[in-house]
Amino acid sequence: MQSKIEKTCRSCGASKLITDFSKDKATADGFRSTCSSCRKKQSQIYYEVNREKKRSYNSQYYRKNKTKIQEKQAVYENSPKGKWVNFYSHKVRGKHELLISEEEFYQWFDKQNSFCHYCGMTNDETLLVLKYF
Repeated sequence: MQSKIEKTCRSCGASKLITDFSKDKATADGFRSTCSSCRKKQSQIYYEVNREKKRSYNSQYYRKNKTKIQEKQAVYENSPKGKWVNFYSHKVRGKHELLISEEEFYQWFDKQNSFCHYCGMTNDETLLVLKYF
């Protein structure tokens, strides 16, 4: 018997947890009919079959919208989220090393006046991000 937290994938036929399905507002239950792993396989197959078509389209789109894309990138990179993503991705790849202990970091952080002077995030935003470390 299937419970409400499980759903059957239309593609592979397996009964999986609802968390294995992407959200979809257009469906009655609010989730896609195929599981995430099947959708990933489908996307990979589509990309392999249409690789040149996709590359050509992306290249043309970038050339046509280059300045607009660069402006959006600049705005994002200078936003608190963009700065954090850049810092975190370098940290994960081992390009950055934290030179202070966690305790020293929190002492420094407590002295900030309502926002982080490094990344520009408010203290509340920064604390939300720090929960994931």
